[in-house]
Amino acid sequence: GVGLGGFQVAQLSYVSSVDLQFPQQILDQQLVSHNTYLDTLSELGLIGMLLLGSGIALVFRGALLAMANAWDQAETYVLRGLVAGTVGLLASFVFLSAGAEKSLWIALALIAAATRLTAPSPGSAATDSTSS
Repeated sequence: GVGLGGFQVAQLSYVSSVDLQFPQQILDQQLVSHNTYLDTLSELGLIGMLLLGSGIALVFRGALLAMANAWDQAETYVLRGLVAGTVGLLASFVFLSAGAEKSLWIALALIAAATRLTAPSPGSAATDSTSS
């Protein structure tokens, strides 16, 4: 990658190395890629993209396990809504350069917190019945 926030700076060298019909238009406007995942890959490289993907995957894995093992299914409704909203947010990032937006990190933190809330407590009836 070219470093965090370096896409627009590196774009200048890319434009000068390619024969374009209107290079001044690109140099004047400082375009963005309009794809958060492409931004992450170009700025942070493959390692940064793998870290982003694995972090998201870990949160979703925890949420799916919590929904499957929840003691009270009514508690999972909030978690299901958060997961559905975050999937929509992740889909919209295909069309947005939103690497600096906090909405993804807030949504993932809410999912992680809700995952902990749906887990059975140590003194609940679910753990008491399995320990006998």
